Amino acid sequence: MALIPGNGPTPADWLGAWSTFGAAVGTVGAFFTGLSLWWRDRRRLRRAQARLVHGHILHTGTGIAVSQGGSGASARTPPKYVIENNSDEPIYRVTVQQVADGDTIFYQLVPAGEKRETSMSGADKEKFLQKHPKATVVPLAFSFADSSSALWKRSQGGRLHGGWRYRWPRKKLGGEIH
Repeated sequence: MALIPGNGPTPADWLGAWSTFGAAVGTVGAFFTGLSLWWRDRRRLRRAQARLVHGHILHTGTGIAVSQGGSGASARTPPKYVIENNSDEPIYRVTVQQVADGDTIFYQLVPAGEKRETSMSGADKEKFLQKHPKATVVPLAFSFADSSSALWKRSQGGRLHGGWRYRWPRKKLGGEIH
């Protein structure tokens, strides 16, 4: 820009300044658009993993129990809490609320493609059988963290909620920090 006393900026100078300003605005806009698309894709991938995690109460009904004397006796197998991780990534800190006493079942880790089963206690079994006498599979409410530490909850109706990042509190259990 040539500044000669008495002369102002030329139209070419103004055009160059506005072009530079427009390019800066476009660059910042492209950066934030790319960041937004990256964030959405990450959230979609996290939800895709969480959708493959399921929980239910499995009750197989009657089974044959063999006593030590060798004779078979009919016995009901207890219902089980089952958490299935059908995703390609592990899930962490799975918490299941028990039916009767409000206590929780906790799994630190469920590896990819595996499931965890825990038999119901006596009080849980009785309450479950009163509520669902003929059911073989009942959806289970539970919470877990995915591989990127996003917290998810699955309701008893099977709906998936969450996906927000959560900083887990560190608890001391038996002298160890988990």
